[in-house]
Amino acid sequence: MFKAILFFIFYTSMCFAQQSIPVVNFQTQVKEYNPYINLLGLQDKDALIIRASENIETDTISGSYLVVLSNGEMYRYGVYLPDFKTHVRKIKVINADKTKFVKLIDDANMLDASQLNLTRITTKNDKENISFTNYPNYNLELYEGKKSAKFYSLSAEGYINARADGYQMRERLVQLCKALDFSETIVTNPIELVKAQDTIYIRYKEGGTIKKEAISGGDVLYDIPISKTGHAYLLQKQEAIPQPCTKDFEARHRDAIIDEDFFLKYGSKTSFLNFRVVYIFKESKTGSPTAILPVTIQFIEP
Repeated sequence: MFKAILFFIFYTSMCFAQQSIPVVNFQTQVKEYNPYINLLGLQDKDALIIRASENIETDTISGSYLVVLSNGEMYRYGVYLPDFKTHVRKIKVINADKTKFVKLIDDANMLDASQLNLTRITTKNDKENISFTNYPNYNLELYEGKKSAKFYSLSAEGYINARADGYQMRERLVQLCKALDFSETIVTNPIELVKAQDTIYIRYKEGGTIKKEAISGGDVLYDIPISKTGHAYLLQKQEAIPQPCTKDFEARHRDAIIDEDFFLKYGSKTSFLNFRVVYIFKESKTGSPTAILPVTIQFIEP
């Protein structure tokens, strides 16, 4: 009886894992294993990895990733390069959301790469081959072991709006990329909520993306990368007087507290803070704010 129970549990878990791993119609067989295994720190060489990116031309690693391990576990990753350094964020997909992501992978099997970059457009004036330069490009890659499938569309939304040949396939690709966008779920306060606050507090952690540097006159400069070449600089004057935090500080100001993930997620959109006086605070070893200091923030982009 005990052996029968063990077999049932083992068999059930195996079936669950197999049912949780969607089947992909891969187009090609490559010589090397999935190039994103090492990037995401995975031990499972046969993991299914889907990368979705928008407006990425020379950058081949930043974007949103969905990972399905061989045991059926599912994870989402966001890879960012705001300062030409790789920053990875990760969350586990809860069981309630797995079905949605399996459906997205199944939908990817319906993509036809030959329909994604057709340029024939017929307008009311019968003009053709209209060029679109202000629309993003979309890229979707699927890897499993040494198998891969890749889909790419230039200026997709421009051609969709113009009802170009193949626009329906472009729509499907754009919908998939947006549904897989990790930045939609990165854990940080929504930008509109922060905009509504009178005072903003920025959490600083040693070793994160926000870099601290002492400059002349005893002042301190905090450097926050917001894009590959854009930065937000926080200037803390030497004469700034720290203000102690009460025990309930974080609870009372929760909606007004932002961190490095806020700048990773919203990038240049955070420029609404330009030239504002905000407060920066450090955490104690227990994770609680100890004191806040006023700083002036300035955004600089080339």
